[in-house]
Amino acid sequence: MLNSFPYLQIVNSRVVLSRHGNENMTYRYVIGLAWVQRISIRIIQLGIDGIHSHMTNTLNTPVEKLEIAYPLRIERYEFRPDSCGGGKWRGGLGIRRDIRVVDHQAELSLLGDRRVTRPYGIFGGEAGDNGSDFIIVDGEETLVKGKGSVTLKPGSIISIRTPGGGGYGNSSERPDELVLHDYSDGRISAEYALKHFGLDLRGK
Repeated sequence: MLNSFPYLQIVNSRVVLSRHGNENMTYRYVIGLAWVQRISIRIIQLGIDGIHSHMTNTLNTPVEKLEIAYPLRIERYEFRPDSCGGGKWRGGLGIRRDIRVVDHQAELSLLGDRRVTRPYGIFGGEAGDNGSDFIIVDGEETLVKGKGSVTLKPGSIISIRTPGGGGYGNSSERPDELVLHDYSDGRISAEYALKHFGLDLRGK
């Protein structure tokens, strides 16, 4: 039997209103992220990377479908390495999604959480990385507030970087082989492994 267990949820919703020629088009993108640690006599699990939580009526829209339907282009869509909170069972990774406005001006509305306060860990676990949002123009990044509206010029990129989940338990108790596995998968860097788990993987 699974026992009730504390968990932390972070929900990030994004709204982009794009104007293409004389046509108004609205693109709404919702990102839900959570870490959920479950414990019973036999089961202990890691936080899940880049997961929707309690937003089951939304879809992870394929990049190709979005780009066909809207004058937008997805430049990056990936996990955020090192965004997880360390712990015996680490938190889930946040994601990064960069959306370019193609040949038109767009009005962007943001509604995001955990931009200042980091998602906390429990039972000795470390906090996950906080989220952030940037406008990128000609390679230069400008941090914007997690809640508000801004006008995007043609060619601008909105970069959404969701928080990572907090960890469970003390990082010193995490087996080295699991740290090595995360490093080999690109989820954490050698610097992160050394700082949070005391395992030196530099040069490996």
